[in-house]
Amino acid sequence: MSKNKKKYAYIGGGVLLLAGIGGAVTVLQSPDKEKEPELVDFNTNSESTHVFSMTPNGLVSLHQIQDGKLLHTFDLKTLATGKTKPIIAPTPKEVNVPAPVVVEKPTDMFQNFEKVELTINAGQNVWEIQESLTPDENMMQMLGMLYKVNVGQDLHPVYPGEKRIFLREKSGNTDSIVEAVPTPTPVEQEEVVEKPSEVGIKDSTYFYQHNKDFTKLYAYNDVESTFYVITQKGEKVQVKILMNNLPLESFTDFVVGDGKIYATFENGKKLAIVNEGNGKVEEVLSLKGVPTWLAVHHGNVFYAHGDKIAKLNNTDWKETEILIGDTSEDYAFVKDKLYALNSFGKDLENNVLIQVSPEDMKVLDLIELKSNNNVFLNENGNDDVLYISQKTKKKNLDGTFEESEHVLPIKEKSLQKNKLVKKIPVVKNALSIGQFVYQLSNEQLHVISATTGENISLIETKKAEQFMPILHELTK
Repeated sequence: MSKNKKKYAYIGGGVLLLAGIGGAVTVLQSPDKEKEPELVDFNTNSESTHVFSMTPNGLVSLHQIQDGKLLHTFDLKTLATGKTKPIIAPTPKEVNVPAPVVVEKPTDMFQNFEKVELTINAGQNVWEIQESLTPDENMMQMLGMLYKVNVGQDLHPVYPGEKRIFLREKSGNTDSIVEAVPTPTPVEQEEVVEKPSEVGIKDSTYFYQHNKDFTKLYAYNDVESTFYVITQKGEKVQVKILMNNLPLESFTDFVVGDGKIYATFENGKKLAIVNEGNGKVEEVLSLKGVPTWLAVHHGNVFYAHGDKIAKLNNTDWKETEILIGDTSEDYAFVKDKLYALNSFGKDLENNVLIQVSPEDMKVLDLIELKSNNNVFLNENGNDDVLYISQKTKKKNLDGTFEESEHVLPIKEKSLQKNKLVKKIPVVKNALSIGQFVYQLSNEQLHVISATTGENISLIETKKAEQFMPILHELTK
């Protein structure tokens, strides 16, 4: 995000003189805005007991919040297909294959098989390959034998280009008679036209976004142009391929909402609107600027570029924008209002919190925050209080500065600030949901009480750079 400053503000005596917002000059004096609202628990109608952590190279892990325990990790790279046509993949189902009836068992488990070294192709796994070589054998027994001949090598996950040893029945074998078990009819596969290289898949980047309710995680792979939807199933990570090989060259970002995926591509110059149900691209729109922030709210698309916030109306996709004075550091939707933390001014030790109406894109209110290090903790919700993680500086008598970190609650209706709040470290990668503040830093996810500031849990991740608390509706 650009740090160039383009507008200036004079702040003093409780009066804010603001120039350059929406082409107007506004003088605001709010004597009641320094009143301290009561610090209350974060409002919520849901709870989170588990959290996903995600790495840029496709590892999605499920953690238990209470004790920080790692329950399951899924590697999205194992789903690489190499296909060139969009498909809607069904959710993989576990198939209980009955064991074959063995009439006579050989004394040596390997005597009726020969070892063959095969190269893994895109979309393959060890089970499928071995089943194709020995369709009439008990696959659980065969996998046990594969572990014995592939010493020190994993059988899952495996990647295209890697080699493993498999077992193939010797020709003319009559030492054991096995009653064949009918194999399930395989799902019809499209012809593989081009297979991605091992290096291409391993070096690919995965982008992540969650839905508004924090019940689903979405991922996108930039090599295969594939979208995935990820959910929790018990203590496992469940993954489904939504669509792949979409024409999104130079992909940059995406958001989800209202059954659609909104993706920016061509280095952010264009926006594709994709139907999540059938994978069809419904609209392709040219943007006036490269987005530094992208969101969808009530079906309308909002994005920031430079010192402007733009809105794309979902009825005709007409674009309107508002000039907010300077580049903004963060954005949030709370109670159907849009908020921006605006830099506003070169070398000033403050931010301006701007409240915007999403309907007509007009500034409703604004206040000064006496710090230029602020982060929204609310991301999208109906809370009555807007929570900001803030780091402030206080000059001592000896000329040195003392830093203080805390959470600043601001009433949504009146933008009243609280001066005395709970001290919680300021981390850019942070989020508040329910009674907790989640902060990811140095591969550690801290879960902190929003009301006391105490650490609730510490979760060690596998080089994660993003996270998503998983919400479940409370039952009465």
